[in-house]
Amino acid sequence: MAQTDQAVFFEDYERLGVGHCWVTGARRVGADDIRAFAAATRDFNPIHLDPAHARRSGFGDVIAHGYMTVAWAAGLVHDMGLDQVASNAILQSNWRFTGVVEAGASIHVELVVEAMRPSKSNADFGVVTRRFDILTDDGRRVADGTVTIQVFRRAAAQSRGLLTASA
Repeated sequence: MAQTDQAVFFEDYERLGVGHCWVTGARRVGADDIRAFAAATRDFNPIHLDPAHARRSGFGDVIAHGYMTVAWAAGLVHDMGLDQVASNAILQSNWRFTGVVEAGASIHVELVVEAMRPSKSNADFGVVTRRFDILTDDGRRVADGTVTIQVFRRAAAQSRGLLTASA
């Protein structure tokens, strides 16, 4: 498993191939983070905000929203630098939630290339499907899904002034 801090363009995905995997760093999810996400989304379900309610619901503490978990996973991948400049758009996503993230847990992502093809509509891009496995610090899978993205070819990014010639 490799980790990089450089953008990965479509021809890089072709070179790496299906099955290539990266592992992100971890991020701890705190109760304050969960409250902030609730305020931003206006999802005030007490399972996310009230520890007593969460315990009555079968959890040890408040739990992160499912979409918070996915959003943080996307941020962890972004932190690696893979999508800097190279990723142009999300075309499709599909998620399955298999567990919960309680306040105090950390999450990380195992990211695997599942498929790739040249764009049919624009030669400047390729289309890449990546599988996200979101895991807690104790190794529990809490979500998995696929995200299909539109990825620049390096020359197209350079010609549009998005990338310096030396990169």
